[in-house]
Amino acid sequence: VGQNCLHFDKHVLERTYGIQANFIDDTMFATWECYPDFPKSLSFLSSIHTDNPYWKGDLKLARQNKIPWWKEYEYNGRDCIITLQIAFVTIPEIKEMGDSSYKHYRFNIRAAKAYNYMATHGAKINQELLQNRIAELETHAEAQQEQLDNEVGRHLNVRSPKQMKYFLYEENKLPKKTKLVKTETGEKEERLTSDHLTILYLAREHPHIGALTIAGNLRRTLKRISSLKSVNWDDKGFAHWNFNVVGTETGRSSGYKPIDGKGVQPQNVDRRDRDLFQAPEGYYWCKADLEGADSVTVGACLEVIGEPRLHEDIREGIKPAQTLALAMMYGDEAMQWSASHIKTYAKELKSTNKGARYYLIAKRVNHGAAYMLQGKGMHTNIFKDSDGDIYISPDECENLKSLLFKRYNYKAYHDTIQSIMLSSATLSAASGQTRIFFGRKDNATLREMLAYLPQAHTAYVTNQAIVDLYETPKNRDEQGHLIIKPIN
Repeated sequence: VGQNCLHFDKHVLERTYGIQANFIDDTMFATWECYPDFPKSLSFLSSIHTDNPYWKGDLKLARQNKIPWWKEYEYNGRDCIITLQIAFVTIPEIKEMGDSSYKHYRFNIRAAKAYNYMATHGAKINQELLQNRIAELETHAEAQQEQLDNEVGRHLNVRSPKQMKYFLYEENKLPKKTKLVKTETGEKEERLTSDHLTILYLAREHPHIGALTIAGNLRRTLKRISSLKSVNWDDKGFAHWNFNVVGTETGRSSGYKPIDGKGVQPQNVDRRDRDLFQAPEGYYWCKADLEGADSVTVGACLEVIGEPRLHEDIREGIKPAQTLALAMMYGDEAMQWSASHIKTYAKELKSTNKGARYYLIAKRVNHGAAYMLQGKGMHTNIFKDSDGDIYISPDECENLKSLLFKRYNYKAYHDTIQSIMLSSATLSAASGQTRIFFGRKDNATLREMLAYLPQAHTAYVTNQAIVDLYETPKNRDEQGHLIIKPIN
């Protein structure tokens, strides 16, 4: 039994010492099963489940010789004892919530073992291609820097927040842009920003200042170079990554760089650089994805309350974003087209640049509309997801949302979830997890509830596929090795 043992302890024991540990319970996983929006640290769990005094500062103090050296070992002992005390509280609490919750907890433990396989396996890096890619981008960055300096009339270091803030907000008197930043205390505060998306955003708003587009593109290039230079690998040339099966409130796994630094953050690899990761000899990379996964759950929910249109389209192989994108191309009447008509024209969304652009916009509008996002939020997401390449105003997003609602009655889904929020504020997912929402009964909590079932189901189906690949005897050779290897 451990606290975060299924990821941290298991990974360290296996990668560093070759020990295959078989943890059967994890207090972090148990807490997440009951209360996914609670903090999951051992000190927090101790504060609500036990009467133990705070001890987490002792490790640092012992290593600084501010308290006796042996207090470090006492600290480790307390970690073990308190973890066991918490296990005696949290595991029974899951069982009290019902068999389905306990089965989902056990399922996540199995999923964590499959994810640990992916983390320890990793992938080989093509080091020669990596160095060539960096060299190409550095040459490109030098040309962009020269162009920027000529435009500004002096050298401008786009990686210097001080220089860029002065250039943007003092020299050019542009409207100040801020973003939420988490402080050391865990609080969030608005801070003045000059990152590459901010620069590109200002370039869209002030096209007469030519240096903005150049500076934004240069910053983007330098960011990609920095990401590539941070790629690391072990003595066999393999890059690794770590995962957390319960890293998000909805059950989607999160990824992070391995604790020894020999790898990458798996969700930060630029699509254009995926060719740096090599499949082993005799193997091929394959990609599996769910088609319109979140919309399936929303469509099923709408059908239950008497609004079957979305689910009918999905059964026909039509995604709501496809319908909206076609309406952007051919006019509002496309929202009333038959399923066969939509399927005939949907090919153009992949075969043309214009179609692909409209489809990306439509996907973000559809996703935002399902979760009650306003036009401003959709506008921001589209700009971020396209890395500053697509700028569509909040008003345009609102118009597209209204157009989408002409075919799909998302409002009925919103109203039904709102009534649940005002009564029980509890939702049960197909995975078996039952989640209680403790926030205020306002729009922020409503949006969390709207997103929960679609994302929880998508995560569960994805994890089920990974577990099936990892556990089924059909996917093992005579020596017990995996045939199809889940890697990321």
